[in-house]
Amino acid sequence: MKCLVIGNFTVDDLNGYLNKGGSSYYSSWSLAQLGCNVHVLTSISEKYRELYRELYSVINIWEYSCPSNPVFVIKNDKAIALKERGCRISLNKVIEVYSIVKPDLLLFTPVFNEVEFNEDFLNRVLKDSIVTGLEIHGLTRDIVDSEIVNKWSDDLFNIFKYFKIVHGNIYEYCFSNNFIEIISVLRDYSTKHGTCFQISMDEAGLYLIDRGIVYYFKPANTHIVSKIGAGDVLLAVSSFYMSRRYNCLESTIRGFIASNYKMASRDSSWFNENCIEECVDKIEYTKLI
Repeated sequence: MKCLVIGNFTVDDLNGYLNKGGSSYYSSWSLAQLGCNVHVLTSISEKYRELYRELYSVINIWEYSCPSNPVFVIKNDKAIALKERGCRISLNKVIEVYSIVKPDLLLFTPVFNEVEFNEDFLNRVLKDSIVTGLEIHGLTRDIVDSEIVNKWSDDLFNIFKYFKIVHGNIYEYCFSNNFIEIISVLRDYSTKHGTCFQISMDEAGLYLIDRGIVYYFKPANTHIVSKIGAGDVLLAVSSFYMSRRYNCLESTIRGFIASNYKMASRDSSWFNENCIEECVDKIEYTKLI
C-alpha cells in the first residue's frame, strides 16, 4: 500500500531540547510500522535537516525548500507557542507529488496553515476512490499575544465532506463551547456527507461519530510516557485500516490501540499489526445514539 502524508515536519522545543515532531512525522512513522510504503511532502530546511536524517532510510521524503521548519514550544505535551512559522506548501507541489505517487491513502496533516485546500483538487482525489484523512489542528491554530489559540473558520465545513475521516481534539472543534452542540452538528454532518469524525477528549477518552451514530471509548488503562502525537497516530492507523476495507468503527478501534501503544512507548518502535490485533477484543466502547 502506498501512503502519502502532506504537512510540515516540525521542530519541538522541550525546555530547550530540540526534537523532530509534527503530525506528518507521527503519522508517517506509524504507517511505516504497519508496512506501508510511505511518502511525505514537507518543508525541509538546512537549518534543521539533521533532526530528520534517520527518516530518509524508512520514508520517501519529498522536500519543499524552506528557510526554516515550524518550531513549536511544547509544555505539558501541548504546543503553546510558535517560534518559527516555516513555509506554506504550494498546491502545485501537492498536485505534482500526488500525481507521481498515486497513493492508496492520502493524509493531510497540517501543523500551522501550511496546506492550501482547493476544492477542484479534492474533487479529483475523491473520484480516485482512495481513503482520505484530515487532522484539523493545523487549520484551527492561530497566534494571539504570542500564544497558540484555536479559532474556527466555517470554511472547514466546506472541505470536511471530501474526507473519509477527520480527527481533532475537542478544543479544536471550536465552532461552539457547548459539547452537546458540537456532537449534534458533527452527527448531522456525518449523516449527510458520510464523513467519520474522531473527537479526542484527552484523559476523558474518545468519541467517534460515524454516519449519525455516536460511540464513546473509555480511556485505556495505559501508563503514559508522552501524549505527544497520540491523535496523529490515531488518525493515521485508523485511515490505514479503512484503506484495508475495515469500517470506520473497526478502524478506529485499531487506531485507538495504536495511540495507546505510542503513549506508553519510550522508544521509536511503537507497535505492529500483530500487537494491535491482540488487543482488539479488549477495547471498551459504548454506542450512545
